This record gives sequence, C-alpha cells and structure tokens, in this order.
Amino acid sequence: MTSRFIAFRSKTTAIPLEYFWAILNCPAANAFAYCHLGKRDNLVSIIRRTPVPQVDSQGIARVVEAARAYLAAVSEEDALERPGASEKARDLMLRVDAEVLRLYRLPAPLERQLLDLFASRERAGVPFHFERYFPPHFKDCPPLHDLIAMTQDWPKTNRRRGTLIEKKVRRAITRDEEELGRLQELADLRIRLVAPLPLRELERLQQLQGEAPEWSG
Repeated sequence: MTSRFIAFRSKTTAIPLEYFWAILNCPAANAFAYCHLGKRDNLVSIIRRTPVPQVDSQGIARVVEAARAYLAAVSEEDALERPGASEKARDLMLRVDAEVLRLYRLPAPLERQLLDLFASRERAGVPFHFERYFPPHFKDCPPLHDLIAMTQDWPKTNRRRGTLIEKKVRRAITRDEEELGRLQELADLRIRLVAPLPLRELERLQQLQGEAPEWSG
C-alpha cells in the first residue's frame, strides 16, 4: 500500500467520498496526470497539484448524486448481465463526467479538446466498451452536458423546446427566449450528430453539376 498506491483522504466529513472519486476519475484529472506523469509511478507531489474546482454545496450534491447512481448500477449482483445494462452504465458514467466538467467551467472548445485527448483510447476500469466521447464525424464543440441533452435526454429536451415554440407562437414568450434559442441550437447540433449530411457525396454531385453542359432554350 505504501509503495504502489496513493491513498486519498478527505479532510472534512462534509464532502462525501463519492465526490472525490468522481473528481479523480474525471477527464480533467486524468489529463493532468497524462501531461505531468509519464513514468512508472504517480508522484504524490504532482498529484497534489491536480486542479480541483471551487464549488458550492449544490455543485457537490449534483456530482455525488450522479456518482452514486453509476456506482449503484455497476455494483449490483449480476446487474451488467441484464439486457441494456452496459449501455445504461455507460450513460450514467457520462453523466458523472458531465457534472464534474460543469464545475470546471471550461470554454466549450477547450472542453472538447480535453475530451478528444482520450479519443480512440479504451477507458480502463469500466465494465463496458468506451473509447471516445464524440463520434469522429461530429466536429462541433458542445459541452458534455449538452451532448447528453441531445442524446440521452432528447425526449425531455425536445418536449421543452416544443413548449417554448408554442409559447412563442402565442406571443407569450418573454424570459424564456434565450432558453429557446439554446434548445434550437441543440436541435441543429443533434441533426449533425445523428444524421450528418453526406458531404463527400454532395461535393461530388456539385462537381458533376458544374461539369454538366447548360441547356439552351
């Protein structure tokens, strides 16, 4: 224990251990270790410098709730042998990462750069296959919690969008206008995510059309 492992202990009982578990397993902490530790051992002096977000009790509670949901799903006896269990566990893990990354308040392009650092790398220590956050064709940079909103939570997200559209039609929308704009952006992003246009085919078609002779009337 003293030579091969590093023990983390909370200095306060006010913060549940699941919060620290989520922070240490999140992309930010792993990226920090990847960039600063390239040898056999993880040095305590370096690990102590891992950036930790300054948060309030609500932020901690959201992370803890997501972490406990994931840990409960993968800890139940024979839980992962049930149909769809692996997909559910993967979705719950994404929620943990999303809640932690929300606390860091990174600009969306920087968060995307951080998550792409792990692309094509199999995630260790999880009972399912996971090697990337975004599919290769998707070049936009939404934060991870927005990616969840337009995939796992899309039925809920789209219902809210529909409600706001109806309010706008009735000219009853006021403070929700900004929220509607964001949801419309998510709808556009979802199209590019799940049904991307065949750009190569379109470019080829455009090229062929440019080469076609013009009709004379």
